[in-house]
Amino acid sequence: MIDAETRRKHIRWNIQQNPSTIIIHGTRRIRSGGGFEDVKENIGPLTGRIFAASNSPASKIESERSVRQEITDSYAILFDDTAVLCSGPDMEQKFEAEPYGRFRITSVNPHIVQGELCGYTCRLERVK
Repeated sequence: MIDAETRRKHIRWNIQQNPSTIIIHGTRRIRSGGGFEDVKENIGPLTGRIFAASNSPASKIESERSVRQEITDSYAILFDDTAVLCSGPDMEQKFEAEPYGRFRITSVNPHIVQGELCGYTCRLERVK
């Protein structure tokens, strides 16, 4: 069985094969008074590896405020254990990575080995 330090080394090695440095622009909705308030925050710069998460790209057309966007959700990004990430229905996180384009983080999945955090894999939607 693999130990946590070996898994961390594997994740760092994998990221170094094709690293991308990004700054995540997040918007969190918090309760304020009788409603909600949007609080903007930036996370990073972080270094991760963007990769194709599946062989069959699924895309859909989303119309929002009379602007059409094509969304492809067959991407993911790998981060090491130094990144501090969170996810939830009250948070929206977006970033831009050259030459890949603009992405929105849809889920954050921690890599936990023997009770220790080793890294994160985030599912992405590519927004054109």
